[in-house]
Amino acid sequence: MNINDSLGGSIPLKTEEFANRAFQYTLNPLRNPVKEIMDKCSSIKDTPPFLGIFNDIPWNKFRENEAHAWAKAGFTWIVNDAEHT
Repeated sequence: MNINDSLGGSIPLKTEEFANRAFQYTLNPLRNPVKEIMDKCSSIKDTPPFLGIFNDIPWNKFRENEAHAWAKAGFTWIVNDAEHT
């Protein structure tokens, strides 16, 4: 698996990939797509690099277009860590 496959096939992401991610999340909100990618790889050397970010924005101030922009930029995971603010 290469990095493009792990991100959804292209950079920047296409609208279809965002729709697919939303659909998969609706089917199973507890799904872990990063773990799924890691499970598909036969070894650590075959695992593509993951780009992530720690978000410090409170959930009630977080805008959907920010998540969309981060995903479009290639971020694989986002940790929401704003409970202390």
